[in-house]
Amino acid sequence: MIRITLLLLALTSGIKTHAQILPKEQQQLDSIETKKDGVPFFFFDDFSDNRNSWPLFSTADHEMTITSGQLKITGISDQLNYRAWRILEKLDLNKDFSCSVSATWIEGAGNNGFGLEYCSNSSLESFNLFNISNSGYYEIIKFKSQWITLKPWTASSFINKGNAANVLRIEKTGNDIHYFINEHLVDKFPIDSEYGKMFGVRVLANQTVVFDNFELQGIAK
Repeated sequence: MIRITLLLLALTSGIKTHAQILPKEQQQLDSIETKKDGVPFFFFDDFSDNRNSWPLFSTADHEMTITSGQLKITGISDQLNYRAWRILEKLDLNKDFSCSVSATWIEGAGNNGFGLEYCSNSSLESFNLFNISNSGYYEIIKFKSQWITLKPWTASSFINKGNAANVLRIEKTGNDIHYFINEHLVDKFPIDSEYGKMFGVRVLANQTVVFDNFELQGIAK
């Protein structure tokens, strides 16, 4: 796992991420915009199409498409990471919420990370990642001026290796974030005061990963 750690330490907030913050009118579904304060908030995407305007384009460094009902990200460079996200303005971060996604490794560097980005705040350049690798490890890291490791790469028997799907979920309960792999609790850390409303997925370095059933539940604000 040494290679992964060195790669992450080299990343900075200015790294090429190949995604764009969409205009506000494109960031949310109409059904979400019409929610009233205090009522259940729900966002779900099975990637049957791109009605939620995920950034889909390709460069010399990556390919990002929706195909066969999945969001597919292929990283070509081993020095970059690739992300797609949504800003969910109506979510009340002071209430309990959860976010989950199904991630399936297809091919590439099996010792690099991929997974769930949650509660990131682009205006404060604060980013939070819950990653796994096809070699059977997970990590929890955040970026605030520099990468900070909450949980170093740790082996987990709960991770499905090969081309099997893994469901990653974070769940805020009270003042803590709980981390689940395939419905197994693996860690817990206090929530950060600089958390934001940016949720999505990331793929680090040269590998192909497909994502499905992206879901967020909470309370509207």
